[in-house]
Amino acid sequence: MDQINKREHTRYPLKLEVDIFGHRQIFSATTEDISASGIRFKTRRELNAGQDYSIALRSQLAGLPIMQGRVVRSEADALNSPKTVAIRFLEPNRSISDIAKLELRLQQGQKKSDPIL
Repeated sequence: MDQINKREHTRYPLKLEVDIFGHRQIFSATTEDISASGIRFKTRRELNAGQDYSIALRSQLAGLPIMQGRVVRSEADALNSPKTVAIRFLEPNRSISDIAKLELRLQQGQKKSDPIL
């Protein structure tokens, strides 16, 4: 459980494909972590704090609703490196946390039938 960070909602270190729509651009990315209240990913796209986007998370386990979110942080570690972007969902969704727990277990090589604690 040391990999999981506590914040407003539990944040899971999970790589999921995500499609992001907005401001005349559509692109895909891979999350670095996810919670009921938002996602974090890297991109070379220019995304500025305050911009709104629609986010479609791709899960093998369940269909998830398209979430509406706002960029709260976009920063690069070095010049010409990808930016780390954080998008907060306008309305948190606990079902995303439930799916994230299952996806994380699958990615860590555990069986779907293992109980979630």
